[in-house]
Amino acid sequence: AIRRFRRRWAITYYAKRSYGSDALAELKILVGELYHPVLGARCEITSFIPAKKAPIVKGPLEPFLSKTVTYRAGGILKVNPWTIRLLETSPIDMSVAGAGRSDSFRVEVGLTEKAATTLRKHTKKKGKDKDFAASKKRNEERRWIYPANWKEWPATMVLSSEDLEGVTLASHDTTHISALCGTYERARCKHTFNQNAMWKKTGAPPHPHLHLLLQPHKSRTGPDVGVISTSPDTDDSSCIVARFSKKWQPCDALEETLH
Repeated sequence: AIRRFRRRWAITYYAKRSYGSDALAELKILVGELYHPVLGARCEITSFIPAKKAPIVKGPLEPFLSKTVTYRAGGILKVNPWTIRLLETSPIDMSVAGAGRSDSFRVEVGLTEKAATTLRKHTKKKGKDKDFAASKKRNEERRWIYPANWKEWPATMVLSSEDLEGVTLASHDTTHISALCGTYERARCKHTFNQNAMWKKTGAPPHPHLHLLLQPHKSRTGPDVGVISTSPDTDDSSCIVARFSKKWQPCDALEETLH
């Protein structure tokens, strides 16, 4: 199958056990703009077995094997080696400190203090109290209870970590974890990213462009999760190099106790 997107094409081949059976794996070739402003081609191989055999993996599956060829203005061509995604990720401790103030997405869409109060009261209603208790067990209570500073998001965020030795990013095994550290500035554009949430890393380090985003939960049955990606497209899970705790929200960067 060939699909055309804005500034790139996607060619997909599905491997099946027999004609008419479910796909077991996917080979995808992306040609065009991989992430702004980089042009090139990317080959990805994704296995669907984790979604078919126990322990079942739910949600989007990420490629376990990929190779990228990039071309930049000026004729600079880079061929990356085949990359194998690690099956297990390593948690690290990072500080996320915010500076400056900007309106949160809830404020931008017109929510007021009444919305926060109503939701809080909703958790105590008969029937809903059980739903709230279940969400707390999943560490999702912040979908019901707004943080005290929910009206503000940081204009910039500074990421730092003392855990820099011997740790690499799961999807880019040659990229050191120190690549995540630095200053991220909030983009001014609206209605382009989920919740208008995109902070782009400043400077010009010898690493891919990094974006701090909120990846939406497709079925809307769970919280949106903070991620750091080499692509501004949250649908491109192959470019995600780090994930935040699902309890984290951008306003937490403005609370020193939550850094």
